[in-house]
Amino acid sequence: MEEDEKKLYVGNLPYELDDEELRKVFEDQGFVVEELFIIKDKVTGQGRGFGFVSLVSKDQVESAISELNGCKIKEREIKIAKAIPRENH
Repeated sequence: MEEDEKKLYVGNLPYELDDEELRKVFEDQGFVVEELFIIKDKVTGQGRGFGFVSLVSKDQVESAISELNGCKIKEREIKIAKAIPRENH
């Protein structure tokens, strides 16, 4: 299975959210997280409001989108979608 098929884009995250807090959101709903990272500002180290989560299967990706898209984390409604792979240039 392609790694990209198991990767989610997670947007509209609270800027102060850390990787472990985001991991807990997924794991509390029964998802198995393989990899997770929040994109951070290189200068300040603060989150930029989005990140990526890789789950163990394509089925979990579909379930996570339907179950978690639009849920609130610290008063922000998060957006979850399949990650779009970067083109190799």
